[in-house]
Amino acid sequence: MLKVCSCKKTVFQSFLSFIFVFFAAILFFSCSNEHSAESFFDETSTLKFQADKIINETSWTEEIEGDKLSKEISVVPGILKSVKLSPAAVLSAVHDESAQIFPYVEGFALLDSSLLPDEMQKILLDFCKAVSLGENADNYMAKNCLYSLAIFNSDFNKIAQKSFKKTKSGYFSSFLFGEPFIDGTNYQVPVRLCSASAFLDLNVFLLLETPSWKIDQIQIVKWGK
Repeated sequence: MLKVCSCKKTVFQSFLSFIFVFFAAILFFSCSNEHSAESFFDETSTLKFQADKIINETSWTEEIEGDKLSKEISVVPGILKSVKLSPAAVLSAVHDESAQIFPYVEGFALLDSSLLPDEMQKILLDFCKAVSLGENADNYMAKNCLYSLAIFNSDFNKIAQKSFKKTKSGYFSSFLFGEPFIDGTNYQVPVRLCSASAFLDLNVFLLLETPSWKIDQIQIVKWGK
């Protein structure tokens, strides 16, 4: 009887040992797999990581006129918001009426002479009149720049013989000044001399010879009818 009990006790102890080893093994492999999964996880493969990388590596420009993107322009002062307006009506209502609008002559320039000093406009006008009448224009030239006038006169006379007809009032009856290109105190002014049937386009370069403006170069651009 004692022998049977001893055997049963031995079997029970062996069973407990097996259970302990079994659960220990499960716990070990569970922890091992967890650490293995963590070691194989690569955060660089996630969409968030890739998006953050692109954002950080991109050279962004500064926002231009950002206030206009959020500014409410669909409401016109004096008109109820419930009233539906066309885009053209809204734009015309918010347009700055003080802004000047200048015509553009195709193939020539924008007729904006607002940046030309009054004295410069007078010199250009007097120069154009002298050219039209065939008079001496030496007084309008900058120091040591008379050679430029001589070259211009030579080229103009050749063109005028074939393309322009001189009347009592000269070759031309009107003159147009376009928007200038300005570099400090140096100006490049588009000039058009017009007759009833033809025109001559020039680029006139002026500089400030204190206290007055002078012409230092005259360039014939084109002529036609």
